[in-house]
Amino acid sequence: MAITPTNALILTDEQILAISAVTEAVDQYLADNYKEDQICIIRNALISDLFKFEQKVLDSFVASYVSAGWNVIKYNNEKQGLWLSFSKIA
Repeated sequence: MAITPTNALILTDEQILAISAVTEAVDQYLADNYKEDQICIIRNALISDLFKFEQKVLDSFVASYVSAGWNVIKYNNEKQGLWLSFSKIA
């Protein structure tokens, strides 16, 4: 039987653990560096463990921060790779 679209989006235990570890690191970084009404940059190295998985893992990670009240913008360039900016949703 073929996988359903809903089941295709389900994360594995390994993916959930990776998201959890990166979330812990990003939470600590935001707690230490975020200032009211400023953008906080999350560099590639802090979130790189998510890149060994499919795009749905990064999307799930970002969605959790959007749900928590952050505006998250993804950037990607050849020199710096993928990085994110976090700011408070206005």
